[in-house]
Amino acid sequence: MTGLDTQTDDAHGPPAGFCPRCEYRMNPGTCPECGETSTVAQLHRVPRSQQRRRKIRRTVILIVLLSLGLGGAHFYRSGIWFRWLPTSALFWMDPASRAANDELIARSSRGLLSPEDSAQLVRRMLAIKTYIRSPRPIGSTFLLDLKVSTQNGLSGYSINSSAPSICLDGAALNNDRVMTRQSSTGYAYTLDDPLAPGSHVITGKIVVQVSLHSASLISSRGPISIPIDFRHEVVVEDRPLSQFVTAHYDELMIKEIRKGCFVSICPVTSTSYELHLCVRHATVWMTGTLEARFAGREKPFVRMDLVQTPIMGNSSKGITFSLPDGVAAEDATIDVCFTPNAKTAFDEDFKAYFAGILEWHDLRIPAPDAPMVATDCQYCEPPFDRSPDVIREWTPTD
Repeated sequence: MTGLDTQTDDAHGPPAGFCPRCEYRMNPGTCPECGETSTVAQLHRVPRSQQRRRKIRRTVILIVLLSLGLGGAHFYRSGIWFRWLPTSALFWMDPASRAANDELIARSSRGLLSPEDSAQLVRRMLAIKTYIRSPRPIGSTFLLDLKVSTQNGLSGYSINSSAPSICLDGAALNNDRVMTRQSSTGYAYTLDDPLAPGSHVITGKIVVQVSLHSASLISSRGPISIPIDFRHEVVVEDRPLSQFVTAHYDELMIKEIRKGCFVSICPVTSTSYELHLCVRHATVWMTGTLEARFAGREKPFVRMDLVQTPIMGNSSKGITFSLPDGVAAEDATIDVCFTPNAKTAFDEDFKAYFAGILEWHDLRIPAPDAPMVATDCQYCEPPFDRSPDVIREWTPTD
């Protein structure tokens, strides 16, 4: 056999390639197996069968890698693997990780976290800050409140607090004498004398009780107690109230009131009714007192404090009343008056308010056989409601 068709190594090295027809290993020339004549350029460097095996192997490897990648990504996103992580590792992870936070809440619900870990969990999930509104202008009452906000997708929680221990300019205040609880997290302190103008420092400690839950799991260990130390500097200024909140009264506001402020009387039972102030699509800031009197009587039988901010939909605030003895519904008429209150506007942190008195005269009581109201009140819709009969400017001397 010549050097042109040998398949064995010789002094010139191994054969140049493989026959393109039968894949026999050979040098350029005629294939001894199938008789195919091939040049160097026509010979295959790798047999076709080996090429196919390589492609299949690469495809299989790619499919396996894709499956592992997609499966691993799904497994990661599912958060199942968080169940096997130690608590310290969960706290080390990104505070915004919903899966890590849910697992921590679930462990807290099952009583698996230590008190220290539970407190760390609350601080991870919630931002709790104390807030004190300066009694400006000079006043004898200041408000202490907790501002709580969710930081990392907490699905549910409830907040309570114990009465704080508090000092004003270094002197402890007697909670039993000066404190009034406003809500689960709010307190009002009314002092014997107004605070003097100038700067005052209020310090203290409040213990916040936080109950966390994840889905249907509620903490079996009860609320988590978080002590919070606070220090606030309040500034009392000897300036008139008008420099803090502005009284507005102009034709544009009057038009808004006539278009969007109504009063109606709605039957609740056969002997009781509700007086409603209904506001629709109004852009006016209102705060004050709503009073109602039976015609011919000076003493109001209904008095309700109102705070109304601009609204694009409908808002209805009501108070229930009954007719006095000897007064028949078909004979009774009611006069209603809304009077602004600048101090309330200041307390509500308004920058401005509507300084107008609103009056409604001779409102009729629905007949005893009128349909009673369960939820949505038909009497808060035309033609039963009425816009003010009189709108006049208010001054503090009124």
